[in-house]
Amino acid sequence: KDQKRIDGWVVSGALNGYKQNSCSFNKGTFDLHQDLSGLPKGKYRVTVNTYYRAGSYEEEGANINAGKDTHLMKLYANNAEGAIMNLSEGSKGVTLPEGISTKKVNDITVPDGTGASVACFNAGLFLNTLEFTVGEDGKATIGLKLDKTIGTNDYTVVGAWHLFYLGEEAGLNETKYTDVITNNTFDPEKGNKDQKRIDGWVVSGALNGYKQNSCSFNKGTFDLHQDLSGLPEGTYRVTVHTYYRAGSYEEEEANINGGKDTHLMKLYANDAEKSVMNLSEGSKDVTLPEGISTKTINGIKVPDGTGASVACFKAGMFLNELVFYVDNSGKATIGLKLDKTIGTNDYTVIGQWDLYYYGAGNRVSTVTDVEEVFANDEVEVTPVAYFSITGERLDSPKKGINLVKMSNGTVVKMMMR
Repeated sequence: KDQKRIDGWVVSGALNGYKQNSCSFNKGTFDLHQDLSGLPKGKYRVTVNTYYRAGSYEEEGANINAGKDTHLMKLYANNAEGAIMNLSEGSKGVTLPEGISTKKVNDITVPDGTGASVACFNAGLFLNTLEFTVGEDGKATIGLKLDKTIGTNDYTVVGAWHLFYLGEEAGLNETKYTDVITNNTFDPEKGNKDQKRIDGWVVSGALNGYKQNSCSFNKGTFDLHQDLSGLPEGTYRVTVHTYYRAGSYEEEEANINGGKDTHLMKLYANDAEKSVMNLSEGSKDVTLPEGISTKTINGIKVPDGTGASVACFKAGMFLNELVFYVDNSGKATIGLKLDKTIGTNDYTVIGQWDLYYYGAGNRVSTVTDVEEVFANDEVEVTPVAYFSITGERLDSPKKGINLVKMSNGTVVKMMMR
């Protein structure tokens, strides 16, 4: 920090700290950037864990209350640019790591200083993202800048950067195909638990409930699937809000602590298959909707029952997805199954299904394995789904605050400008 040097980066301005795998800038303008070369032509996504404190803690609160623009710090890449979230909006409605130092901005608890900020970054918070293109020259410049200040004590901590190659431009465009799924939202008028009937779906096994635009299975194996036809050949992604409780609440806790496999429930589509998240991992490090009924598994609050689960689904939680290929027959089977149980009270609630089309050809590996091309990575966690602040599923990030489902099951806030 004293030499104003960060290897690999061009640094100018008010560098304040360089420690704990982060750098910080304080009380002045700055620019931090890196020039990249040798990149394949196409579309990229750059992400960085950071925030902008618009003055001191007190000044940010006053600036927001006065209606001032508190998004002066920018993330840029080539000719694309996006505003960084301010400190308080990135902290609102999330659970900060326990034991960190905190302050308040407009009654919102926010991290205080480098150590607290880095702990938040490690938990997936304060993720900012920007998409951009690289031309034939294979060059890109990625960076953060603050061209003007708003208070006496503007501040930021900057954490890990990641760069993802998304393929040639427009190579990952999605078309929503949900309309081909019959009764994808489990209309209460289109099913009957006692008759073991769900219109549009083939149902077998331990159907336990059909209400509140969901169905549930309990205390036994099951299979729920639907056959689709008339689909164009190509690559698809199916999503469903659900979880698997590996026995009773107490049994899931004991099974996890005993090292048992708690991922027995599977999401499948044609010849592709993927394990569904268990209840507690889908609830970890997220803020459950207020007022719902909850239980606790290994200290993690989880939804208790259908109503609580449906509220979580509407908030964008427990999203499972699978990429698969449809050949020229135009046919697909999508479903969920539990072939064996682990406890006396295995349980699931299943919510809305959606289907997306990526175009002709078998491009499953392209869509599934977003390529990491930036250096100094540890454990890769990538965005897999986007939602509005009200929980509406988005095909891509929109301007403002987005909720982002990560590949490790966490949900974080992201600022997109």
